[in-house]
Amino acid sequence: MTKNTKIIITLGTLTAIVPFLGFPGIVKDIFFVLAGIVIAVLTYITNKFLTIKNHKKEMTEEEHAPTFEENKEEFVEKADE
Repeated sequence: MTKNTKIIITLGTLTAIVPFLGFPGIVKDIFFVLAGIVIAVLTYITNKFLTIKNHKKEMTEEEHAPTFEENKEEFVEKADE
C-alpha cells in the first residue's frame, strides 16, 4: 500500500468518525473541506502515477514482442515474387 493510499484511508475513517466527536460546527466544516481537498489531490496524484507506470509497462512489453519468421525480410521478398 502506498503512502497516499494510507493517508486517503485515514482521512476517510476520520471523516466517518468526526460527526460523533462533539466538535463545534465550524470545526467540522473546516475539517471536511480540508479532508475533501486532500483526498481529491492525493487521488489525482495516485491515479496519474499509476497511469504513467502502466504506460511504461506497456511500452516495455511492446519492445520485447516476439519476432515471427514470416515478418523477416527474406520471407517478405519471396512472397512478393
